[in-house]
Formats: sequence, structure tokens, C-alpha cells
Amino acid sequence: MAHASTTLSTPRQAPSEQAGASLFVRAADGVRLHVKHVPSTGGPSGSPAGRGAVVLCHGLASNGFAFDVPQRSLARFLAGRGYECFIPDLRGTGKSMVPSSGEWGLDDYLDLDLPAILQFVGERTESGPLYWIGHSMGGILFMLYASDHPGVPVRRATAIASSLDYRPGLSVYRFMAPVRPLWPRRLHVPFGLLSRVSAVAGSRGLPLPPELINFQRSNLELELRSAILNHGFGTIPKRLLDDLATSLSPGGLARRRGTHQYQSRLPAARVPLQLIAGAGDLQCSVEAVDQTARMLDHLDELRVHVFGKAYGHADDYGHFDLMVGRHAEHEVWPELVRWLNDDGS
Repeated sequence: MAHASTTLSTPRQAPSEQAGASLFVRAADGVRLHVKHVPSTGGPSGSPAGRGAVVLCHGLASNGFAFDVPQRSLARFLAGRGYECFIPDLRGTGKSMVPSSGEWGLDDYLDLDLPAILQFVGERTESGPLYWIGHSMGGILFMLYASDHPGVPVRRATAIASSLDYRPGLSVYRFMAPVRPLWPRRLHVPFGLLSRVSAVAGSRGLPLPPELINFQRSNLELELRSAILNHGFGTIPKRLLDDLATSLSPGGLARRRGTHQYQSRLPAARVPLQLIAGAGDLQCSVEAVDQTARMLDHLDELRVHVFGKAYGHADDYGHFDLMVGRHAEHEVWPELVRWLNDDGS
């Protein structure tokens, strides 16, 4: 693994951001990655001595903000149950550096960012187990990394709203496939700007696509939707879009310009995995998550949990609702803790 060096700083906080130590680690190519640290505040015996460390990894176009929204923080929930939390911003997002080339993709994440983050967190928590919770692309990255590195030192993982094959079911990504050949050569999608515009429009009763594809309006308060739209998104580079678009092809997810395909590599993965799906998710359908479970059915431990009205829950969960929805703390988050604890209760 790449050597990870760290420094501690206290940059100016965004208005809606709550306190947490801002740490930085350098990937092997010199790109500086931001990692927010939320220490454990409790445990099974009531003491701060925790159960281990959890890496909370964000998805496409987003950053770590949604894991630690002040009004409804999954990281603080886990910290109160004995888990030390580390929330990275992958390169080009949040407070992490944008590569000098202005481009990055799956190769950079899997060969540079994840090794640096896992080594950094592992060195800080040598006495306890390491876990991974990834949202959307953050879950995909771990499934791919575990396939390339069967010995990855992660005890259990959860992929929230993540799929390795986006062809089954209804998804906004399926509508992108036919127009992919028309994308400009240097396309960069300014999703952060579009999201901020969407926050303003949504507050005036006019929901735009960045809001509609990420949230169920009935399951998330306006204040939280606006906070995430204003602080939680950034630019998407074309290389990353091209890499992820392979999940819509018959050959399946691939990187290194299509030469590194994962269909034959997935059986090497060994980490116990929980897949979380939302019945109202317009990006990652329940059918796509079920397909991913079939692709990983060799795992000794594999659990699929769907959240929606038909499954006895208060609402049909959208893409981000699974982390920050108004019912998530009582319906989704306890399932995450049960999986980490592995107590079956």
C-alpha cells in the first residue's frame, strides 16, 4: 500500500457543518485527501472505548457532508454506539485536492485513494476492527476493491444504494447510455452548481432533477434537502463517467480503459456484505441491488435489506433518504449497527 502521511488542520467550516477533526492524508501520487474524524462517544458498556473504526465513503458527485449533517448525522449515531468514524472526501471532492490534470476516474480511486485511506485509518485504530459503509459509488468502490484485494483488512461492509449492474429496473442512468457517444471529449458535469440552483428552486416549490433523483420529498425536510444540495455536491469528470458507464454494458464494470473487467474477479471478494436498497430510489433500483446480490452470492455472509412501504416502513426511501431521511434513524440506521455488531438482534 502507498505510504500515508497525515497532518492536522482546522479549516474554516461551512455554515451548516459541525465540528470534527479535519485530517489529511497524501495518496501515492501526492494528491492530498481530506478525512473528517468523528471519535467514538460511547460503547456497549457506556465508556468511550469503542467497537472499532468505520470508513464512511460517499458516492458520485458528492462528498462526505451527508454522513454528518448536523440535524441528522449517521456518523454521530455510530459514534454514540462505540464506533470511531472516518469520513473521507475522495480526490476532486469536498476539501480534497483536485488533481492537476483536472481528470480522475476509477483507477485513481482504487489504486491511489482507497489504499491511502485504508492504511491511514488502520494505523490510527490498530486495536480494533475496521468496517466500511459506502453510499452509492462508495459502496461500488469497496466491492471492486475487495475483488482486487481479497485480503483487505475490513471485517464487514455495507453498500447503501449501490449496484454493480445498473441495467435491471428503472434508473436515470439507463437514459444516459444512448447519449453517451455524444458526450464532449472534455465533458465535466458541474453538478455542484446545478445542485445549488436546485436548492433555491426547491425552496420555492419547484423541484429540479438534482433534487428529484436524490431525495423523496415526503421523506426529507426542506432544510436538510437544501443543506445537502448546497454543500454536498461537486463536479463530475468525464473519465469517471466513462468508467461508471460500463455498469450499463453487457461486459460489466471495467476500468483501465476497459481492460480490467470485474465479472471474473468478483468471486475473489471475501468480506461479509450487506446491501441496502430504497424502494423509491431513482438511481439504484431494487432490481439492480438484487442483481448485485446474485453476482456476489458466493460470499459466506450476504444480506439484502430493502426499505419501503411494501416492506413495512414509513416511506419509500430515495437515494439519500437511506442516510438522512426523516425515518432513517429509527428504520435504517439500527440495521447498519446490527450488521456491524453481528449480534442478530
